[in-house]
Amino acid sequence: MLELYFEPLARRSTDAYAYAFARYYGEMKSVEGIFGEGPFEQSFPTENRFVPMAHPTEKGMVLLAEQAQFSYLTHFLYTDFYRERVGLDSGCGAV
Repeated sequence: MLELYFEPLARRSTDAYAYAFARYYGEMKSVEGIFGEGPFEQSFPTENRFVPMAHPTEKGMVLLAEQAQFSYLTHFLYTDFYRERVGLDSGCGAV
């Protein structure tokens, strides 16, 4: 995925990454089932918890933090990449 879709990008912007991922996703959906596997999808199971934590700079303040647990490191890496590069955390998609 990285070599075919992301490495050739002329720019490293949110729009460029989103376009490259859309190409990758579309091509994977078009060939799903050919190799005997089930339907192609990009979803990963997570377990979410909300936990209190101390504010990093304001002494005595408490924040509510979201804690996500992934089954595999690769699931975290994909999720982190999509949030950072494709812009899911900036309101471009549902998180």
